[in-house]
Amino acid sequence: MKLKKTEINRDVLKVIAMITMLIDHIGYYFADNINTNIYYICRIIGRISMPLFLYMLVQGFFYTKNLKRYIIRVFSLALITQLLIYIVSLFDVRKSSLTVVTNLNVLFSFSLLLIVFWLLHEKNIFKNLSENWKLAIKILLLFSIIVIYVFIPIDYGYNGLILGVMLYFIERLKIMIYINRNNGVMSMKGLLFSFISEKNIKYTYILAITLSMIYIIVNNGTTLSWYMLLSIMPIYLYSGEKGRKRKWTNIIYYCFFPTHHIILYIASIMILLK
Repeated sequence: MKLKKTEINRDVLKVIAMITMLIDHIGYYFADNINTNIYYICRIIGRISMPLFLYMLVQGFFYTKNLKRYIIRVFSLALITQLLIYIVSLFDVRKSSLTVVTNLNVLFSFSLLLIVFWLLHEKNIFKNLSENWKLAIKILLLFSIIVIYVFIPIDYGYNGLILGVMLYFIERLKIMIYINRNNGVMSMKGLLFSFISEKNIKYTYILAITLSMIYIIVNNGTTLSWYMLLSIMPIYLYSGEKGRKRKWTNIIYYCFFPTHHIILYIASIMILLK
């Protein structure tokens, strides 16, 4: 079920996402202290990061060994980050002028998205209930999550929700195509998919992701949002390989989000106080 191998594995994709996010947030926190052109360059580069993080979130959902632990880990990190940002904001003379203070951080959105994926994906969530009750509870939970996105300010809002769900279904379709190609069953569907080449699957996969981004940009995006499409190239080059297994890399990945926010936020406050 893996795309053709290229030079970019999951570790490289994560590094690209983190670096582009860091550059974006440098522009965000120091908007009043840097040249306008530099600010826009930072924000343009930063548009690459969000689709990459959403893409990796979907990959993590489908290929994680323990979904419950994955959700708890992301949600815990969201809480820690929000708490640290709140503490630092107490010393900020701008107070509520930054959305990082007034909005819940994007990891809350990722946590909710993982729950949405779980509700869409699993058929036997509530095993002791009838099919009608299972469906009713799923709909109620999904509706509750939509209400949260509508009434509680979360970074990227329902745009992130819609794009995340689209990426989920695209990945699910890709997996279904590979399963039908490789299961050896001579059904009409299996026979149809057997004629689809590896290259065509990859091109169709990338095209579907691109169209999903364009849909979000056209309906809800800003001018800067068009630069989200730059993320297509690293996604196209992604091999599906995990990279080398090192314990310290996962620690760095999870610590990077709150750490870079706090360092940049404190630095921006110190500049204001001079």
